[in-house]
Amino acid sequence: MKSFRWLSLLTSLFFVWGKFLFAQQAMPAMGKTELREFIKNQMIYPEQALSLGLYGKVELLCVIDADGNLIKSRSIEMTDKDLIREGKRLARGIVWNPARERNKPTEGEYILEIEFHPKKYSKWVKHRGWDRPDADWDTSMQIFSYRNLTQLAKPVLPEGATFADFIEKNIHTPDAAKRMGISGKVVLSFIVESDGSSSNFIVREYLGMGCTEEAIRVMKLLRWQPARKNEKAVMSWNSTTLWFGEGQPQYNLQPGYNPGSML
Repeated sequence: MKSFRWLSLLTSLFFVWGKFLFAQQAMPAMGKTELREFIKNQMIYPEQALSLGLYGKVELLCVIDADGNLIKSRSIEMTDKDLIREGKRLARGIVWNPARERNKPTEGEYILEIEFHPKKYSKWVKHRGWDRPDADWDTSMQIFSYRNLTQLAKPVLPEGATFADFIEKNIHTPDAAKRMGISGKVVLSFIVESDGSSSNFIVREYLGMGCTEEAIRVMKLLRWQPARKNEKAVMSWNSTTLWFGEGQPQYNLQPGYNPGSML
């Protein structure tokens, strides 16, 4: 009898351990650090709440389907409707990795926390250079494919400079990569926001020893003329390839990206 109980216990523990080992929670594809930057750069603090000095943390239970789409989000505890509405708007601008069970994409949940604090927001506004969006910015957080655009996003560069010129001037191969003789490319996909900033960096091809982090750092130095759909500045996908080490440098920029191919 004791042997049977021990066998049942071990079976239960193995099942729980196996489920944990092969399961993965739904997550923002950009990672937690980039998520915080995204919220700082894109939050539009509701005017009435800001004028009243209202602050608090919105917690949203986000449901993500197997394709990485945000199905719905609902607030946990927070009661201010304006803050909740802004939190849900920000959630729509996040690119999501779906949950996985045994390496198979499946529907899952993620609790998104967004802090609203007037003093912090004032610092964010000063850093990014705007408070209220321009009249021609699309603030719906819809991400457009390049096929649906009337004008592609373009990097803002010094007169006469090319994208390759800018990257070559600003990129630095990390010392660790030099010592190890690392050579290769980093391929990134990212979104150009309607305000001309970039967000949601997704690594499509990784290169170690700090090269991938350096590629993201350099790309975040760029400001952009956002893509346009008719009369509106909109969010759009873009991709880039940056080369490190020996060999023929590749500094390419391409419009578009199919997020479904990554998830």
